[in-house]
Amino acid sequence: MKVVAKGLWLGVFALGLLPAMSACSTNCGDGRSNDDDGLADCDDPDCFGHPIYCATERSCADGADNDLDGLTDCADNDCADDEWCQEAGHCGDGRDGDADGLTDCADPDCSMDAACIEAQNCGDGVDNDLDGKTDCVDEDCEGLWPCNEVGLCTNGVDDDYDGLADCLDPDCWSNPFCDEGANCRDDADNDLDGLTDCADDDCSDNPYCTPFVGFWEEYDDVDGPPDIVGHALRFVPDETDRNGYTWLVGEVAQDYLVEPGSGEVSTELVLNDDDQAAYQTQVISSVPFYGDFYDTIFVSTNGYVTFDEASSDWVGGAEAHFDHVGVSLFRANLRRATEGRIWVDEGDSYLAVTYDRLRTPIGGVGACSVQVVFFADGAIEVHYFSLPTVDGIAGISGGVGGPWIPPETDFVP
Repeated sequence: MKVVAKGLWLGVFALGLLPAMSACSTNCGDGRSNDDDGLADCDDPDCFGHPIYCATERSCADGADNDLDGLTDCADNDCADDEWCQEAGHCGDGRDGDADGLTDCADPDCSMDAACIEAQNCGDGVDNDLDGKTDCVDEDCEGLWPCNEVGLCTNGVDDDYDGLADCLDPDCWSNPFCDEGANCRDDADNDLDGLTDCADDDCSDNPYCTPFVGFWEEYDDVDGPPDIVGHALRFVPDETDRNGYTWLVGEVAQDYLVEPGSGEVSTELVLNDDDQAAYQTQVISSVPFYGDFYDTIFVSTNGYVTFDEASSDWVGGAEAHFDHVGVSLFRANLRRATEGRIWVDEGDSYLAVTYDRLRTPIGGVGACSVQVVFFADGAIEVHYFSLPTVDGIAGISGGVGGPWIPPETDFVP
């Protein structure tokens, strides 16, 4: 009951209908702290409920029943329009701002608040719309970051909660990482089909995964003659090996396997520096190499034999070695010099090419005496008697091209 006539308040006090106030509380509108407690007027609890000055809820966020009507802060209708007591705009503070028993996103007043829209908060770990589904499990987040597998194909997580993670998810099939055919050298099963790199049919057309790659080892002059000296390499065709051959190493005999000039047909090739010569077989019908048969070989002064085309350059290292189909006995900068000889000898079951006592134009110490023998059954033997102390390459190549170089081989561990 509100009393309008001020004169009636004396009777109300006299009847004890309002709480008693201290002497200082009678000055609740003078703007001073009359009792020296630092609180003036309605901020002082002594003035709470003063019928003239403090008859309404003065503060809606102080936790006090300022007007002594039994209702505190937002529960008091006096605070109905106070910003603090509006649920909308305060949907993430954990309070029931409008005191309707519903807090934050559970209150319909927050239905349009960004904090309560799952689609705008798909990675916060919170069930924003309180439908029992959090983040990517909620259909509201379907296709939205971070619930879209596309772009998240390498994190090991089923980001869109469809039961398929990373490359198993069709969403990722266009991702370059999930294309096994484009990643045939990374030791990863990119498309998660249980097959890695060259074992996967997706890599069958990749040059790195051709069945005929080859072997190589590079030597330099830092530590003296290469450790392959005094050894023989034997390469045996093997269709089960991705390199096309398996190899063995053993000690070399004291003499050439085929004495130069001793074949049924023997030909000395007179070559200049950085020169080459084509040689056509006359006794053996053809030379088998990496599944093909050749009746012409190309012999370079610089220590290698090719089958696909003539070549005489010695630079380029491993990339140059793999650019051609052939054998690098010791691909280096060599020359015949005075005593050097290059021989081709044939029998009905073999063809041998011998580099006997070739030298290097400058710098290297020692001579190159090495022989390769191609057998009719496809086996190859390379015998190393001496090599100069210069950089060189040894090995066989299926001609896959320089960019697809396989790991280097250590022929003499």
